[in-house]
Amino acid sequence: MKLAKSVLKYVSGLWREREALPQLSYQDCSVLPLHGSGFDSGFCLGDYSYENSERTQLGKLIYRFKYKESQEAGNILADLTGELIKEKFTTVDTLITVPPSFTPRVFQPLDFLAAQVSSKTGLSWEKGLLYRTRLSKPQKELRSKSDKKQNVLGLFKLKNAGAIRGKRVLLLDDIYDSGATLLEICSVLKQGGAYNIGVVTLAKTGFDQYGLP
Repeated sequence: MKLAKSVLKYVSGLWREREALPQLSYQDCSVLPLHGSGFDSGFCLGDYSYENSERTQLGKLIYRFKYKESQEAGNILADLTGELIKEKFTTVDTLITVPPSFTPRVFQPLDFLAAQVSSKTGLSWEKGLLYRTRLSKPQKELRSKSDKKQNVLGLFKLKNAGAIRGKRVLLLDDIYDSGATLLEICSVLKQGGAYNIGVVTLAKTGFDQYGLP
């Protein structure tokens, strides 16, 4: 009896979670430019949170995907990202992702997203082209831009620079915060001979506007 109640509670919880999943269309998104000296152009689908730190509908969707491992949320986000890429990045040779941390995870959100985006856009995804050279603190634990920059300095390397030499590269990440990670990676891509670098993320935080971590 107790087992049946537990199963019913679990299934009921899954149903409520499914019902609560935000359903966004591309027209619902507030596409925003990303600003940085390391890349040629950059865009995201919108803000991750409001000034009061409450997550936007997009932010809630990303949270469910990134931290609750919702593949349904990931599929929605992949559709939206595919639309963004088709609109803003018409000439791309290679899709590259920010490499995951060394923390073991069965489900890697960014890998899932990249595979879906590659399928929807026809872009070739160079999985594993970038790798981390050492352990580092999670960027979200650091409060200042200088600390974030120092934390990722020399953190990334290319396995095969020839794979991007003379090519137009699109770098995919989930959340744009201070921009320190992407700036460091773009520096590595330029050293590898990338001809043009674009950046696309799901959302950006308000780090520069109102000091969110």
